[in-house]
Amino acid sequence: GNGTIWLDHMYCYASDNKLIDCLRGVSIGYTSCGYNEMAGVYCKSGGSCVNGGIRLTNLQGRSEGRVEVCQSNEWGTVCDDDWDSNDAKVACRQLGYDDTYYYSSYGGAGSGMDDLGCNGSETSLFNCSSNILGSCSQSQYVQVRCYSRDDSPCTNGEIRLW
Repeated sequence: GNGTIWLDHMYCYASDNKLIDCLRGVSIGYTSCGYNEMAGVYCKSGGSCVNGGIRLTNLQGRSEGRVEVCQSNEWGTVCDDDWDSNDAKVACRQLGYDDTYYYSSYGGAGSGMDDLGCNGSETSLFNCSSNILGSCSQSQYVQVRCYSRDDSPCTNGEIRLW
């Protein structure tokens, strides 16, 4: 690892909403640990559906899976009609990765975003032109594999998975 180690001796409860809210045995920025002691997490897919949100399901790795978006407080799929590298780039960026990605489509059916038209510069799939209420027939779900990470400056209280 590299960079500053900010948190050490953490005591979190399920009711804590942010790491910064957890009890700490020492002040922020004071640490007695090294990079060989860094903590990690594995997040299960799911979570709260907040309009405009995006997640990966059917994970095949921590940064690869089927793309789902939250619209009208429901998780829905993204169909492969017009899905291309620009759409995958935006999805990975929205998930906190940089522009390095791989994309494909695979089987499944459902409803959700269809006919996406991202140009690649958007920060969210919801900023792309699309038919939000499309439906996917068999073999039309999309998936992405996002590589690398976003090394842009952070804001206080922000958390990222590396």
